[in-house]
Amino acid sequence: AAGYNTSNYTNLSAAASVVRGVFKSVNFQGLEGVQGPYRLTGNENEEFVIILAGTERVYINGQLVQRGEDGDYIIDYGLGEIYFTNNLLIKDETRIVVEYEYIDQNFNRTLVAAQGE
Repeated sequence: AAGYNTSNYTNLSAAASVVRGVFKSVNFQGLEGVQGPYRLTGNENEEFVIILAGTERVYINGQLVQRGEDGDYIIDYGLGEIYFTNNLLIKDETRIVVEYEYIDQNFNRTLVAAQGE
């Protein structure tokens, strides 16, 4: 966010944030009638990772599917779990690929802020 005021005085503010996630792609078969949850893990099979919102791409049988309650899946970013809606019934032969970035316990973060008047 940034702002600038050109009246008799100067008011300037700025902020920045950087979060670096770790990329992972998982490929697994569905379980007949099980819409979820399917747990997404880290590269070292860490069970409790935080998925970075909006970084996921989900493919069912090679087709990219859409997130949302009216779409094909719902993802709980904080728990690292994915659920498939009734729009997309999961069977034993369903091939699921999920690509995502996650944060582990050693993640990098940067926050910079400034303000002036």
